[in-house]
Amino acid sequence: MTMTNLAFLPKALPGESAGSLLLRLSQAHTERPSALLMALGHSNCSIQGSIRKLYCGLPTPVLSLVNTQNWAPSKSTTALAKARNAKKWLEYLHPSVCPDCAQEGWLPDTHDFHLITCCTRHGKQLRTHCNHCGDPVRWNRFGLNRCHCTKEFGDTEEASPAELAVARQLEEWIRSGKTDALAAYQELEALLTERISAEECWAEPAISWILGDPLPAAKRLNAYLTGAAPLGSRALVAALSSASSPRLQQALPQLHEMLDSLPDTHHPESLPNSFHLGHTELRFALGCKALTVEMLLKNQVLDNTLAKRSLTQRQVFLPELKRLYSCYTPQTSPKTHSLTLTQLAASTKRKTHELISDLLAGDLTAAPADSWRLEDWRVVAPDGYTDDVPEGYSTLAMAQSILGVNSQYIAGFRRSGLLTGHHQRNKNNRYLYKTAELHAFREKYISAGDIASLTSSSVTVITDKLRFAGIQPVSGPGIDSSPVFLFLRQVIENEDLSAVLSIKEGYSTSGRRPKSAPRVDSSLWMTGGEAAEALGLTAQQLYQLVDKQDLVATRPEHASSKVSNYFLRKQVSKMKGKLARMVTVDDLAVKCGVTPRRVLGRLWRLLKTKPLNYQGAACIDHKEAAILEVHFSRYWDDQQAAAFLGATAADIHNWKRLGHLTPLPEGHPGFLENRVLFDCEQIKTFRRPG
Repeated sequence: MTMTNLAFLPKALPGESAGSLLLRLSQAHTERPSALLMALGHSNCSIQGSIRKLYCGLPTPVLSLVNTQNWAPSKSTTALAKARNAKKWLEYLHPSVCPDCAQEGWLPDTHDFHLITCCTRHGKQLRTHCNHCGDPVRWNRFGLNRCHCTKEFGDTEEASPAELAVARQLEEWIRSGKTDALAAYQELEALLTERISAEECWAEPAISWILGDPLPAAKRLNAYLTGAAPLGSRALVAALSSASSPRLQQALPQLHEMLDSLPDTHHPESLPNSFHLGHTELRFALGCKALTVEMLLKNQVLDNTLAKRSLTQRQVFLPELKRLYSCYTPQTSPKTHSLTLTQLAASTKRKTHELISDLLAGDLTAAPADSWRLEDWRVVAPDGYTDDVPEGYSTLAMAQSILGVNSQYIAGFRRSGLLTGHHQRNKNNRYLYKTAELHAFREKYISAGDIASLTSSSVTVITDKLRFAGIQPVSGPGIDSSPVFLFLRQVIENEDLSAVLSIKEGYSTSGRRPKSAPRVDSSLWMTGGEAAEALGLTAQQLYQLVDKQDLVATRPEHASSKVSNYFLRKQVSKMKGKLARMVTVDDLAVKCGVTPRRVLGRLWRLLKTKPLNYQGAACIDHKEAAILEVHFSRYWDDQQAAAFLGATAADIHNWKRLGHLTPLPEGHPGFLENRVLFDCEQIKTFRRPG
């Protein structure tokens, strides 16, 4: 048999499956596809490979045996057939078949998808196994409605209205090319089945969720939440936070709010004991830092499996999660004096995971908490705990709890002038913040990290896209001393963040900036890492120069949010020359006739600056060294005065107490706080009494 004497060349129908086209060709010649191709001299041509190549439009011997002029597969079929994970979507070896469609002489391409389980045209289930031999249906068979065992497929059962509704929606997405919706549905249904319950059908609530209404899913999850008490709603939602689909990630906060607002159901369901949370899911559930979760797992504060593997592979199962969440909803009087874990950790200088360990062991008593975040869980104040905070003020730990950020960020807000810190100069030696100002700050500003959490994206991506959309941060790296980007909360709340995230211009599909995107002019600017390398400094030493305003860190146009600061190359070059003229503390001490420790003390008291550890030695700017040298030569301390008079430091203090020597008074140009100094002219003309 050759191509020239084939009796029939089938004409492809719109929306027809590639496998159906191949079967119609072989059926017309009373052969299986493999036998027909072998007779035509294509013995090395696989059936599943030919079907995929037909969908992808790639060269294949089958293409010359059929007429594909009017063939129009669904948009999603062509797109997903070209994907690397095509087998995840399309079945090339063991397809499903509708016997009624086969009797009509064709099979639709939508039936090639794993997601489709029934035929929406005939309202029946798709057949996956032969009702005679019991083998799975395969493409290499004797006809559209005939198994490889030569017998015709039998009729199938009627599909339920719910199954048909789900199949219709999926087919609509397949035909319209909405592969993102298909991916979200497939991932969501798999997560709900694997993590919540394999006995319940999640297809309908999953479809509703993808269409923008997570309420049906929330109602079903609420039954499992009621049965899993005292597990928190955030923990149940966390089981879905591993989803990679942006559609699902963006809906998780809304689902969490719905679960909290729904009343307890009268028909609770039980979660399987195999329910678990991994490393990243625990972070989502507890709203804490990655380090806190790592310490909880590493130190076995929470019993977890796979302990010999990496921290990211460890899992905490349902019984242990219930034990943890029993500390979040205890039966304790709300009138009990309590404080948050953050406040207790700050006052006792202990880590959060250590306090959780004490809490689980019963050494601390839990109290009702207002927030689901781990750091905001409350405990009864331990015996002897006191904190004399003035009314209307908050400590650093309390400010952390109110703003939900760490202490370094709050210090940065204070340095940038966004927050006013009141230095309490007593035994505590700390900064206090007005509580009303903290709440006003939270209502006015929102950080890029919080926006990233709301949109389930990275800080870099959301910051860059907000800037591209014309929404500029009011504070942040390169703008002022704030360590994080801050935006006006009202502006962000009035903005459609999903539209901002959908911006494609200037970004690849993974969210990275492609090579074609505008870049910073590297001939003028250099990054912090490049500047530190050019100056021979560490990053910490570099930003010590920034704090002293010797270097100016800024953010030029087109700068990526991934790089915090840039420096002008000319400025770095000048700084390099300035570093070469620096004076070591040891050399200055020898020149002034004092110890290096005295030099460091006077450097701080006089100039309010610290030395720079440069090339293995403590160094100061040559201008600062000149000021110190003049100060040391004109104003002497007790040791310099004693050395000149041939006495001891005790003699100098006794003569001062008796009124023979007069130290520099407050307000004098040479006066230093907490340091007794004398004018050198007074010492030179002084005559020892007696």
